[in-house]
Amino acid sequence: MIKKILIVLGAVIILSLSVLFSFTDKTVSYFDTASTSENRIGNLIKDHEVRMDFKADQNNLKSISLKIGTYGLTTLTTMDVQVIDENENMVMQKSVNLKDVTDNKYYTIAMDRYVESRGKTFTVIITSPDAENDNAISLYTNQPKGSTTHLFYDGVEQESVLTFRATYVNNFDVETLVVLLYFIAVIFCFILFIYKFL
Repeated sequence: MIKKILIVLGAVIILSLSVLFSFTDKTVSYFDTASTSENRIGNLIKDHEVRMDFKADQNNLKSISLKIGTYGLTTLTTMDVQVIDENENMVMQKSVNLKDVTDNKYYTIAMDRYVESRGKTFTVIITSPDAENDNAISLYTNQPKGSTTHLFYDGVEQESVLTFRATYVNNFDVETLVVLLYFIAVIFCFILFIYKFL
C-alpha cells in the first residue's frame, strides 16, 4: 500500500514539475525562415522613418528584437523605437545607443509587459534622428509569401517586411511539456530495464 502511494506521489510531483517548467518565455521569429530571401532596408538616416505593423500571436508581449546591419562599423548614433497598439496607445518608446549593436545580429528592446496582446495589431516605428549616410544602419527584411503585414519607408509601402522577433513572457508551452514528459518516460523505462536485469 505504501509503495503504491509513493508511486502515485512521485508521479504527481513529476507531472507538477513538468507543468511548472512548461511556463516559459517564448520567442517567436517573424519572417525569418530558410524559404525567404533576406535583404535590407536603409540607410536609415535622420528625417526618415520605417513603420511596420504585426499581429501578436501570444499574450504577455514583453520585447521585440530587430536584426540590424551596421556595415561592420561602430556607430555612435541612436535609433528611436516606438510601439503603438491598435488603439493608438504608446506601448513602448525607447532610444537605443547603436554602439551597443552587433552587426548582422538581433538587438532586443524590452518593454512593459502587454498582457492581452494575443490577436492585436501593433505598429513599430523606427527612426535614427542623428544619423548621416556615413554612419547609418540598415534593417534586415524578408519577402514572405502571403503576408498581410505592411512595411512603409517614408510612407511608401514596400514589398518586403522587417525580419524581427517578439518575446512573450510566461506562456504555457505544450511543446516543452511534451518534451519533458518524453524525457521523463525514457529515464523511467531505462531505470525499469536496469532494475529488471540486474
